[in-house]
Amino acid sequence: MSDAATRRLMKELAQLKTENPDGLLIDNTITSHDMKQWKIGVVGAEGTLYAGEVFTLQFTFGPQYPFNSPEVMFVGDTIPAHPHIYSNGHICLSILSDDWTPALSVQSVCLSILSMLSSSKEKKHPIDDAIYVRTCNKNPSKTRWWFHVNGLRVAVIGEGVIGLSTATAILDLAEKENITAPRLGNQQKYGYDTFEKLATLWREYGGLSGVQLVSGHILSDSKAKLDSQRVAYGSLVYNYRDLTEPELFGPTSLFDLPRNTTTHGIHYTAYTSEGLRFCPFLKKELMAKGVRFTQRKIQSLEELGAEFDVVVNAAGLFGGVLAGDDAGNMTPIRGVLIRVDAPWHKHFLYRDFSTITIPVIDSVYMGTVKQEGAYGPSNVTFDDIQDITSRYVELQPSFKRVHMLSSFVGYRPGRKQVRVEKQIREAHGTKKFTVVHNYGHGGNGFTLGYGSAVHAARLVLDLPLTEYEGIIPEPLSMNSTVADWVRVLDD
Repeated sequence: MSDAATRRLMKELAQLKTENPDGLLIDNTITSHDMKQWKIGVVGAEGTLYAGEVFTLQFTFGPQYPFNSPEVMFVGDTIPAHPHIYSNGHICLSILSDDWTPALSVQSVCLSILSMLSSSKEKKHPIDDAIYVRTCNKNPSKTRWWFHVNGLRVAVIGEGVIGLSTATAILDLAEKENITAPRLGNQQKYGYDTFEKLATLWREYGGLSGVQLVSGHILSDSKAKLDSQRVAYGSLVYNYRDLTEPELFGPTSLFDLPRNTTTHGIHYTAYTSEGLRFCPFLKKELMAKGVRFTQRKIQSLEELGAEFDVVVNAAGLFGGVLAGDDAGNMTPIRGVLIRVDAPWHKHFLYRDFSTITIPVIDSVYMGTVKQEGAYGPSNVTFDDIQDITSRYVELQPSFKRVHMLSSFVGYRPGRKQVRVEKQIREAHGTKKFTVVHNYGHGGNGFTLGYGSAVHAARLVLDLPLTEYEGIIPEPLSMNSTVADWVRVLDD
């Protein structure tokens, strides 16, 4: 225990003894001799389901307290039966993990837990209590909670943009039975629904959600490629138009391209979602609605089928392996992004969809490589950086002066088409459960993710699928071949 942590805890203990809040049992025996562990009695408030009942909360503090959260759990012979408290004493409360701040204290945590008890409408442990107690981390502050929708027991595997979007869409559709859109092909339908969701988040939260409204340009020597973009989303995004010759060529143009080139360009305005902000935002919103998370290695969908009514497979690159019938249809696509400091760069710029910059809230992403079938190296190499920067500097020379902040490698879940499909399976040959697959988005997880999530959510909730009739392609043939990349990337 550090001196700073000890001083902070002694101050909190003195405050507890002075204020002696209602519902807490405070005496001289609540702390261990080294202050690392406290035990505090809590008494159920009058007029609640737990009136007069006494429980014991145990706090265990690390050397970085209060910057790191303490471990907090119920101990002893009596653990309260509550929808957010497991039978082993672990507590599902966001301030004990992701929402912890140094401004919180032992007293504020105790009062939050008392409030949680007081507001309960039923005395029972979470429905996934049995599986959680068998598989959880011993340290409750390192637990992540399963997605769970009240009424229908649903587990969503995957905490990436597709898993989080699917959980969000399930809750959205549970509240609003119908989301309408024009008659489109399936990729356009997914793109439309995603665009609509991003527009809603932008209007309500702005950049706090990780969503930005950005204008920019795409250049290509292939007019056909650009025309395909017009067909795909020209009527959806804002201000879509072809770039004029003066905008493309000459000393007053945007790019000063040589006039003897055949380059064409388009301009439009659309929403972007920055993964490092967007995914935590979705997770926080889900947790506020009572969705629970946990972290666990899943070997098969049947493991969860015994405990849940519906299991959503949003496992990304490993979705095919987990499905058991589709591993051979999946391939990794290695990609690299470089985060640079270029605050003056406000427009996205693509050259043939592989040489790109995308401005985000506090920096700019520059990329990329798209190495289909590659599953290494897992670190950004000197050659990666040289390749990306040389291509982009040729397009925009001012970027030879930018400062690189960070870089990372990601593996996109490559598949010939997105798999959104429903199956009925059996767990251990006895209990039937529903599987809904939602994976295989390649590099389009953020642009199509919520749209495919709406489709998957309709399958989960057994809602009408008339909007998808005639636009969903035939499923790919089953292929359960497990390639070498699975072993390498799963280590």
